[in-house]
Amino acid sequence: MDADPIRQTDDDDIFDFAMALVQNRTIEECYDLLDRITSESINARDSQGYTRLEWATAFSRRDFRSYLITKGATPTGNQFHRNVLFIALQYVNQNWNETLDGFSPETIDFSGANAMNDTALHLALYGAKWGFVTAILDQPESDDVNTVNSSEETPLHLAAKSKCGIRTFDEIVRRTTRDKINAFDAYGYTALHWAAASERSAKKIQSLLDKGADVNAQDKGDGNTALHLVLMKKSITGAEQLLKCDNLDVNVKATRRWTALHQAAAWSNVPADLFKKILQKSCDVNAKTILGRTALHLALRKRSATATDELLSCGYNQKGPVVNVDVGDGHGKTALHYAAQWPDIPPPLFNAILDNTIDLNAKEKTRGLTALHLAIDAQSETAITQLLKHEKVDVNVEDNQKRTATHLMDSWPDMPPDLHLLMNIRLQKLNDTPDHEHSIGQDVSVGGFK
Repeated sequence: MDADPIRQTDDDDIFDFAMALVQNRTIEECYDLLDRITSESINARDSQGYTRLEWATAFSRRDFRSYLITKGATPTGNQFHRNVLFIALQYVNQNWNETLDGFSPETIDFSGANAMNDTALHLALYGAKWGFVTAILDQPESDDVNTVNSSEETPLHLAAKSKCGIRTFDEIVRRTTRDKINAFDAYGYTALHWAAASERSAKKIQSLLDKGADVNAQDKGDGNTALHLVLMKKSITGAEQLLKCDNLDVNVKATRRWTALHQAAAWSNVPADLFKKILQKSCDVNAKTILGRTALHLALRKRSATATDELLSCGYNQKGPVVNVDVGDGHGKTALHYAAQWPDIPPPLFNAILDNTIDLNAKEKTRGLTALHLAIDAQSETAITQLLKHEKVDVNVEDNQKRTATHLMDSWPDMPPDLHLLMNIRLQKLNDTPDHEHSIGQDVSVGGFK
């Protein structure tokens, strides 16, 4: 969030003018833009309440200032110097320990707000001017920390999402009233959501939880909790910090019905201890997302050996295995279908799924593919080998295009010889069966072997 782009403006010409300054364009490059300024618009204000002259002054652009003054620009109102400071705080790129073109933090009146109700504290946080943030907080306490701007943001929202140091963050948290701790901004996030999605999330998360932040609050857009967000960001420390909270509910479903377990399963290299903690707190390991995917489906799809192993090892209850490998997603794909598409799946994981699957020849709904079709398509030697060795796997099942496994293997030019051999052994057994009828109406063999 360092020196962010111009937030918004009602006047496109002022926006373009401000962007020219932010981009450090020369005045010669901006003559077309400057020529559009009229005597009526020379002192116009943008939606933040700033004039062009204030923008030019904040960026120390004497060339633009001189041009504007010759066109009739004047420092209007008592807020001229304040607005210059406000612009500099948010948009001028300078190190935190430098003054802003003559402004000294010790001698500035930081009171007031711009037209979007941003205080100096909001703007210093937006612009990552940490020295000025400290100077503002060092002043006698005021209600600036609890001021809400036009984006419904308090300084706490901005501190949570920025690279704000933890000491400064803790001070802002301390001075934020409890009714603002769980406030949502216009983006649908609380400060805890922003902290979970930011760097240094663990310490910020703990600081907010200590002040009473709702650990299970769901954002207004996707319905994610802070735990969903730290798992998306793959923040180990952030996730561990949240999992220490007694009130944490890992079973909260986001808008697309993802629980924390789904999110952890989709993390390809999720730490085993972290996954176990979430798994142990989960009440339904077979819960489906809006696309019908279980945590096991996602673990296999993202090729997470850790998550797959933990899910398959979580034991049995009175109804059978806790994890149901036969559950199909919205397209009818079971765990076996997903496992078959993992080219280098560890054999023990594949066999665990294979041995517990009821229908080894089930077809997914989109193309009518079996696990064997998918394994050949993915060129997964492990899956093909184990499937061909299993007597219940039917090598003559056709997909929606009337293709059997042998057709697909014929289109694999450099298929390993041992797979050729396995397939031909299966086909020979079928040919040797008296009552067998060839589903493809001809001698069956692979790669020219008869």
